[in-house]
Amino acid sequence: WQPMTAESGAGAAAVLEEALLPNGEAQAPIVGLWRWIWTVVLWWAIFAIGVALAMLGPTLQEVGEQLRVSVTVAGSLFTWRASGYLVGAVWCGDVLHRMPNAAAVFLAPLLVASLGVYSLPWCSEYPVACFIFFFQGLPMGMLDTGGNVLMLALWRGSPYQNGFEHAFHFFFGLGAALAPEI
Repeated sequence: WQPMTAESGAGAAAVLEEALLPNGEAQAPIVGLWRWIWTVVLWWAIFAIGVALAMLGPTLQEVGEQLRVSVTVAGSLFTWRASGYLVGAVWCGDVLHRMPNAAAVFLAPLLVASLGVYSLPWCSEYPVACFIFFFQGLPMGMLDTGGNVLMLALWRGSPYQNGFEHAFHFFFGLGAALAPEI
């Protein structure tokens, strides 16, 4: 193990860019209307993830009653979802590298996360709820990690790149802050 220096950091950035871009070739950034459509969709998706992640806390007692377990046991659902989130975040890099269509990579996880949120009110068994929360966290991690990478790629070369990335994180926080009020 060696500490990171300016020289090794630059090399790491080159390796990361080569891993993210097909054949290691720099691609022209997306411009115009499509850039804005992708940006708004990513903002909306991360807002929804913020809402979905923050909803469990205020409803934990009701979820425990529905599953016929104590609040302490129901609290382990946070761990199940976080485990799925971790797996999805790590897996997303490989999926984005192998799939040529980023839209398909993001559409499928959005649908899976939506199904997870939709199915929870009808779940009455704790093991099934653990399964649902793990597989709800998986696409959330993919969307979070992949969304960050995609947002940076969309606005690469723009003087406003940092602002759009910060707005991406703002919408996550806004969704999480509004969730208890919904």
